[in-house]
Amino acid sequence: ILQKEASEGVKARTVAGTSDSSKSWKRLALFVKVTRIPILITAVYTLGYQNGVVETVRNPFKIQQGTFEEICASLGVTHGSQVSILGEKASDLRLSRIGWMRGYEEMPQDQRAEKVAAIGREIIRAARMYVRDQLNEAIKVARQELQVDEEHLTKAEFIRKLNENEEVMQWTHAL
Repeated sequence: ILQKEASEGVKARTVAGTSDSSKSWKRLALFVKVTRIPILITAVYTLGYQNGVVETVRNPFKIQQGTFEEICASLGVTHGSQVSILGEKASDLRLSRIGWMRGYEEMPQDQRAEKVAAIGREIIRAARMYVRDQLNEAIKVARQELQVDEEHLTKAEFIRKLNENEEVMQWTHAL
């Protein structure tokens, strides 16, 4: 029987954690540990968004109805008799059933809705004409001011200064 001391036995020649491959694995593990929660949150958000898109495509009327009911509830509507819906007659769109798609039904003709729509179109047309007239007036005044101030401007500088005029900018944004 041979007796050996504890220090005389077989010794390991490898040192843990010093090789390049183990450093790469540690980096990969750290990357996965740091990014797992944001990736999981993004995945859940994406799945929810896709589910909402699919539901909207399958039944857009349900989404519209829910939105309308929420708006009515926020305005204090408690009964359907408190709401009067006017709709302009839609053009005749006769679509046959294609898979899940349903054809549009023709809305009954409502004289009040047609009058409201016609008045609305007239108001918008008159407002556009008024804004165009005011823009033309503002451009005339700004041109006169620029011609008096500086007579030796290039065409590009003249247009830039014309567009920088506050009144011209106001009416341009209104258009």
